[in-house]
Amino acid sequence: MNREKKVYSYLDYYLKRIGYIAAISFSVAIFICIKQEILPPPVMLLVGGIITSIAGVLLKFKPLIIGGMAFFLFSVASTFVSNEYIALIAGTGIICGYLIPGYLLKSSKE
Repeated sequence: MNREKKVYSYLDYYLKRIGYIAAISFSVAIFICIKQEILPPPVMLLVGGIITSIAGVLLKFKPLIIGGMAFFLFSVASTFVSNEYIALIAGTGIICGYLIPGYLLKSSKE
């Protein structure tokens, strides 16, 4: 169905703006990582944690806040492992930070 939403809440407004800020932040962080010749996963997990935590606080949804904290933990953990395991840490961080809270949010709306 192609219905356009006629009424927007402040929450809609802020979440939309957070999406824009996230895209810009990820782009700038990638540029900095390339320029400084450092691996991007720790920085990407940190930016993802900030954005996810803010969205969780705005939605007042604890699993999303915990997912943001998981991003922070995996960001720190990825700095202490060898390069072979960084992808595994980043993947696990994405599962714990985005997928699990996302499925919990979807199931809470049904």
